[in-house]
Amino acid sequence: QGLKQAKEMKDSWMVEVARKTMDETPIHMLALFSAGKVSFTQAEGLVDLMNLKIFRGLRKLRKGSKG
Repeated sequence: QGLKQAKEMKDSWMVEVARKTMDETPIHMLALFSAGKVSFTQAEGLVDLMNLKIFRGLRKLRKGSKG
């Protein structure tokens, strides 16, 4: 949602600030501010996938989408 709002902004510097903020925000914080779209379990699953713990990450992604 943050990137959607950034695209609607008229000032190019504000768009750049929004993009850099999203790039540097920890995944757990994105889960916190996602209004329920991404659970903490799903965020942990993404971290596991990035750390090459494929099956653990996929399991957490599935578990997070159910509950």
